Amino acid sequence: MLEDLERPQVRPKQNQPLSANKYKLSLCQQRGPVHSVAIHPSGKLALSVGKDKTLRLWNLLKGRIGFTSNTQKPGDIVRWNSAGTKYGYLADTIVKIFDSAVSFPTLLNL
Repeated sequence: MLEDLERPQVRPKQNQPLSANKYKLSLCQQRGPVHSVAIHPSGKLALSVGKDKTLRLWNLLKGRIGFTSNTQKPGDIVRWNSAGTKYGYLADTIVKIFDSAVSFPTLLNL
């Protein structure tokens, strides 16, 4: 968890992304250790995976979870592509890539 970050005195304007170096970020909904966090290129979203076998999408503007998906195994690494249109995670020896342009996670067949 990134709980040791300094909290600024001024709140961001609406629809302004949070900056991880200025705001306290607590992944309190993730049960167990968080193994990886990936911030979307826009700075408005984040993904996390951990020991609790979930992939979570975080809305950093509202400070809420957008969705939670079961990964079947503890996640090791999560990453966005540079355009923010796809994301993937590694869990044990399984790699899954998803299209983020749709409202519900869609697994891509490669």
